Amino acid sequence: MLVSVMAARRALLLLVSLLLAGALTLAGLSFQQQGTPLPVASLQAEPADARPAVQRLADGLATLDPAGPIAQSVAADLERVEAATADLRHLQPAATVSTDFLDQPQLRDLFVQIFDRDYLPEERETDQRLLVTLGLLRPDQDIVREWLDLYQEQVIGLYDSDTKKLYVVADASPLGPEARVTFSHEYVHALQDQHFSLATVAPKHPDNQDRSLAVHALIEGDATLSMAIYATRQLTTDELAQLGQSGETSHLAQTPLVLRAELLFPYDDGLRLVRQLYSRGGFGAVDQAFADPPQSTEQVLHPEKYDQREAPEPVELPDLGPTAGDEWQVLSSNTLGELYLRVLIEQYSTPATARVAAAGWGGDRWELLTRGEQTALVLRTVWDTERDAQEFFSAYAQGLQARFGPQAQAERSADQVRLRAPGYWISVRQHARGVDVAIAPDAGTGERLDEWMSQSADLRFESAE
Repeated sequence: MLVSVMAARRALLLLVSLLLAGALTLAGLSFQQQGTPLPVASLQAEPADARPAVQRLADGLATLDPAGPIAQSVAADLERVEAATADLRHLQPAATVSTDFLDQPQLRDLFVQIFDRDYLPEERETDQRLLVTLGLLRPDQDIVREWLDLYQEQVIGLYDSDTKKLYVVADASPLGPEARVTFSHEYVHALQDQHFSLATVAPKHPDNQDRSLAVHALIEGDATLSMAIYATRQLTTDELAQLGQSGETSHLAQTPLVLRAELLFPYDDGLRLVRQLYSRGGFGAVDQAFADPPQSTEQVLHPEKYDQREAPEPVELPDLGPTAGDEWQVLSSNTLGELYLRVLIEQYSTPATARVAAAGWGGDRWELLTRGEQTALVLRTVWDTERDAQEFFSAYAQGLQARFGPQAQAERSADQVRLRAPGYWISVRQHARGVDVAIAPDAGTGERLDEWMSQSADLRFESAE
């Protein structure tokens, strides 16, 4: 649940070389007519020159005078990219976008400043506790360090929607193909901001993180499709063949699944959604989507549900601090959504099992409680059908057993699983179309939360049925 970082991420194109090869294929563009097929990058790829593209681009750069010949040469290249991108995206700039040229250390420092500005301390604490409690991060893994290690490995340019500026790494050489497609992607964000106001479409610190992640999928899917079209129209066959070969994925391959899934979702699944819109109505249909963006990751993962405007069911939780017991306080509450529930299952299962188990999501709400260093969690979910609820219940129960292994002591009935493991007391209940989860550090707290789940389960579907 790290959409808090999205304000920084929407301004930043990551993994250009990894994504563009797949984007060209997924976008259905005729890049093969320009020569040999573009190779698809592998997370394990190790090209002859394995330095990140950002480092190769910055090598030998000591100082960069904005009025000097280096900046002027790069600026001319960027003006051509801007003009081509605006034409193909059918969005003309409403104002000139200021561009600052930085060396690699300066750009990394800038990114850290944006990261610190947009990712608040309370959001970091919530995300760390939430993901550790769910078993998606180990206790010794620090979420901030993981994000910074990943992002700083990938930065070669960014658009900051707060300052309305583009920032680019540049040296004395003409911009290479990877740098040009990166800039094209980032320039689309500047155009989106001018025409649709990114701060309005995707505000920071959202009260529904699943919805925010879905909107970012629209934003990044649009920029990725535009980038792919730019590449096919503006790059030569040889330049296309260079993409996907930069080896900028050393940390990505070792990044926790949950962070990797959230990182790639806006680009991969967002592109699928935008490609479908584009195939039916060009960029005009994409523009219309900014006025009526997807409301859940479910609508992005299943574009037909966006077409049908299948809205999430509202799920509410009261303040469970008094229920949990003395000194327990609510730290935060938000929504996981289908994407995160899919990751929750996949972490201790298989992608195929996770896709089935998370499909049919109707809505959810989680509440994180703290007592000093201790953390408790209640997750309430609703599903389209009882069968969907049963599939998630069964898959999650099996995942808990895999998570804790032989240390787990489990009691199971047809509609409930209770599990005890060192430092954890967990209850999972199914009732009709609902599945509730309580995770606590001790039996007393867990049993009180479980009793609340049992008593409130009948009431939650009573009025609807």
